[in-house]
Amino acid sequence: MIPWSAEERQLIQTLAVDACAAGNCETGAMYLKLLVADRAWRVYGECADLERLQDMDLRDVVMNEAWRGSEVMERCISELADSLATPVAYDPDPR
Repeated sequence: MIPWSAEERQLIQTLAVDACAAGNCETGAMYLKLLVADRAWRVYGECADLERLQDMDLRDVVMNEAWRGSEVMERCISELADSLATPVAYDPDPR
């Protein structure tokens, strides 16, 4: 993953919202996947299953949710990034 600055992330998100609002499903889905991958990697690191993201069809999200603006886009990105988290073995007694 290539780390983005906050400004770069905001630019990609603005492009995604604009593409979604214009009804350009393929472009909006591509930008959305970039944003989800970025968020999942920043939050979960190695525990993010980014390969699963490639198989996701985000056109429904683009057409029904993401075009509504940045706040809705943020919620969608967070939910999708959370869905990519892989379970980590939990040791209740880490001694």
